[in-house]
Amino acid sequence: MFNNDSDPQAHGAKPASKATSEYRKPEDQELVPPNPEELEVFWETARRSAGFERLNVIIGQGELASVRPPAFQFANTRHVSDQLAQAVLDGVKTATASLVAEYEAEELPLPEVGELSILCDGGGQPVALLVNTGIEVCAFNDVNSEHAAAEGEGDRSLPHWRAVHRAFWATHSAPFWKGDGTDQVVCENFEVIYQVGQ
Repeated sequence: MFNNDSDPQAHGAKPASKATSEYRKPEDQELVPPNPEELEVFWETARRSAGFERLNVIIGQGELASVRPPAFQFANTRHVSDQLAQAVLDGVKTATASLVAEYEAEELPLPEVGELSILCDGGGQPVALLVNTGIEVCAFNDVNSEHAAAEGEGDRSLPHWRAVHRAFWATHSAPFWKGDGTDQVVCENFEVIYQVGQ
């Protein structure tokens, strides 16, 4: 359920969403890719605000302070991406999920605790710096109600989570989605460590 601007081989990159190019209603417009220059400006501000500059004094130049994390957008339409980004900023959405098969197909490493990423809205504007706080890989049928609630979507129930994710992956990840309940899912929990306007 991601789109990203990063090098496909970069650690922390997320599988690209599979948006179509057919005509869309205004609320279903395609995502606008993040602008690399705007991402650099955001990263400079976010890392200073998050205190990464102070770490350099103690431990020297490190990866956190020198390499911009990958940027991504939720979903595959601008409208939904904007809604999910706002849910993150509001503290309602603190988790997400993606298919292990998509990481494998794109030869990307699975996410790890402590990794940073830049969340962009559907218009490609960076809105938050996130850090992964928990990673669990399990079968689709084993995703629990706590994770569903943490994703902050709909009524936050497990039945809603299953219905929405089943429909999304069947439509946008068809080559990787078996749909029999055994598909391996990466469940990520994250925290906002900086957001625009902070």
